[in-house]
Amino acid sequence: MELEKFMRIRVLLAAACAAASLTLGLGTAGTAHAVAGGFGPGNCWINAGNPGNYYYSGAYAGQVEQIYNTCDGTVGVHWQWSSGFRAANPNAYVQLALNSPYWSSWWGPLATLAKQSQDVWWWDSGLPHGTPKPDQWRAGAMVNHNNCIEWGSLHWYANGADVDGPYGGCDDFYPPA
Repeated sequence: MELEKFMRIRVLLAAACAAASLTLGLGTAGTAHAVAGGFGPGNCWINAGNPGNYYYSGAYAGQVEQIYNTCDGTVGVHWQWSSGFRAANPNAYVQLALNSPYWSSWWGPLATLAKQSQDVWWWDSGLPHGTPKPDQWRAGAMVNHNNCIEWGSLHWYANGADVDGPYGGCDDFYPPA
């Protein structure tokens, strides 16, 4: 009787540990990273995938990341300036983009307000995550229209994982799939 009770407890403990490790693993494997309560209009936006770090003339300029609207299923882009870069380059501006290897790039307007703001959001694109088939997206940024683009990871919404890491290059507007 005691052995049977011990075995049941052991099985339940093993199942609980497995579930906990799966849950913890999902939050660290390049999946969407939720911000407590969300952000943006309606608090519906969360970060998706991994960001790309942008270097301009050897100096860290900022970070670009994909964002996802949990309320309507659209994708957008967030840019965050490096405070040191902004102080040294007060007239710098950024252009944001969304790209899928299964759909053409979609560039946003030049974000001239980026000169005054630490964070630049482009979420009025209204692009449903399911537009390309498969539904994989990257967020990109170009500083001062220098033809050098940094892309965040290629995030696949169907399984919530990144299928390729961040990518950057000059004169290369289309990152690899």
